[in-house]
Amino acid sequence: MNTNRKTLVVIIALVGLAALVAAGLIGRRYMVKGPAAPADVGTEAVTETIIDSSTSGTLPDVQPLSNPASELPAVNPVEKANPFRDVYQNPFE
Repeated sequence: MNTNRKTLVVIIALVGLAALVAAGLIGRRYMVKGPAAPADVGTEAVTETIIDSSTSGTLPDVQPLSNPASELPAVNPVEKANPFRDVYQNPFE
C-alpha cells in the first residue's frame, strides 16, 4: 500500500509539472509584445498639448495674489474662550 501511495504522489507531481510547462508554452505563444517606441517627436510640444487639452475647461483661473484669509481680523480665539484666565495663578512665580 505504501508503494501505491508513492506512485500516486509521483504521478500527481508529473501531471502538475506537465501542466505548468504547457501553460508556460501557451502563455509564451500568446504573449503580446509592448507597443513600439514612438519616433522622437519633441516631448516638450507633446507635453504642452497634453496639458492644454487635459485642463481646458476643468480648472478655474486662479489669481496668484488671491488670499481669502487676508481680510480676517487678527483675533486669538483662545483669549476670549478661556474663562479661567484671571483665576489661575502660577505657584512658581
